[in-house]
Amino acid sequence: MKKVLISMLALSAMVLFTGVAAHAQLTDSVTVSATISGTNELIMSTVFEVDDQGTTTDYTDDVWVDTGAKNITFGTLTHTLTDGSDAGLWFASPYYYTVFLTGWTFGTPYQITSTCSGLSGTVGGVLPKGVSITPGYNPADNGGQAMPADASLGTGGPLQSTGKVLYSSGTSANLRTIQTYIGIPPYASGGGAPFAGHEPIPLDQKADSYSGTVTFTLVLL
Repeated sequence: MKKVLISMLALSAMVLFTGVAAHAQLTDSVTVSATISGTNELIMSTVFEVDDQGTTTDYTDDVWVDTGAKNITFGTLTHTLTDGSDAGLWFASPYYYTVFLTGWTFGTPYQITSTCSGLSGTVGGVLPKGVSITPGYNPADNGGQAMPADASLGTGGPLQSTGKVLYSSGTSANLRTIQTYIGIPPYASGGGAPFAGHEPIPLDQKADSYSGTVTFTLVLL
């Protein structure tokens, strides 16, 4: 059996050699390459401080200031309403913040999400979920274009959350800018919760400076 195998190999070599001799071909190869630098996806944020002039339900007199920084600073909270009555919780006034978020994906469907582990004190403790985040859409931010029919905004809720969906592009995946409103509101009219999932910051909350980070993410679908 070993001899048969050796013979077959020798025969194959002879046929191959004969074939090359009979049909000679000259070939050469050229390597082709190309590089695309950077990335095809991008998310950009711009922060505006908004002075509501003490009128939390009337936005026509709001004063907008481009902070030029990636900071949201509410400063010292208050528990006194404009009429002098006690709100029964700590809230921020007269400022709230609007973060403009723009995503580019060049045609890939996407979501814009937010994640925040909460605002922590310098000596321990985390604020209750009294800080809100609410997405919005304004055609004026998008060259007059309405939000695509298959796109959708998320719902308002606590800033302290993981992977909270603020905007879904739909299959059209058009480039769009959305607004996200971040604030520490008082109770709603009649004493109701100002947003779903609200936890009031109680008046006996430990005196301290509280801070944290919110991360906005462009998620490709």
